[in-house]
Amino acid sequence: MTFPNEPVSELRAERTVAPVVGVTGAVAAGKSAASRAFAELGCTVLDVDRIGHTVLLEPQVQREVAVAFGQSVVAADGSLDRSALAAAVFDDEAALDRLEAIVHPRVRQSVLAALAAAHVDRPRAAIIDCALLFEGGLDALCDVTICVTATEALRLSRAHETRGWDANEVRRRAERQLSAAEKEARSDRVLENEADAATLGREVAALLDEIAPAVTTNGGNHAAGGLDDVGER
Repeated sequence: MTFPNEPVSELRAERTVAPVVGVTGAVAAGKSAASRAFAELGCTVLDVDRIGHTVLLEPQVQREVAVAFGQSVVAADGSLDRSALAAAVFDDEAALDRLEAIVHPRVRQSVLAALAAAHVDRPRAAIIDCALLFEGGLDALCDVTICVTATEALRLSRAHETRGWDANEVRRRAERQLSAAEKEARSDRVLENEADAATLGREVAALLDEIAPAVTTNGGNHAAGGLDDVGER
């Protein structure tokens, strides 16, 4: 997965003044749980997977996908058949590249627009929740990157319980990503998620206090400072 390369300075010029935090992790490590905890603490969360699904609903994107993959990926009502599209790119790197070339530029623009909109709400931080944060180059938008981790046994158990995936499915999906070890090595912070939700919430709160200390002003909380206080990556 790749996004168009753009100078980091141009990307940062378009984003929110709140610290931008990228949250990633291996399959079923708890990335989304961590993002929910950030949201409960006054952060704006951008779910890149959900943004991608929204992009696929755009008429122009649907037309381009239909041209690239044929009518076999078009449902009876004219919308994209997601199951058929997934089958078309399954284990076909060239097909996946064609799909990404259509979708990912729009995803990037949507992320940039969402970051700009987040500035209006004055969140403590803007969270980019993205499994493929580094693979897609969205880490270039971030002041801090966080990798959520858990043991493989725990991740496999969670994936089975919450998504019905067996070990083969988890490993198949993991093959399309950087390894857990490489994600950890490339991240600024590592957040272990091997206990309960309350423990994760406390760890997220402590980390957020480090990244974006809460300051009371006129009866409300907001993040102290902006990007310069966190530091450029």
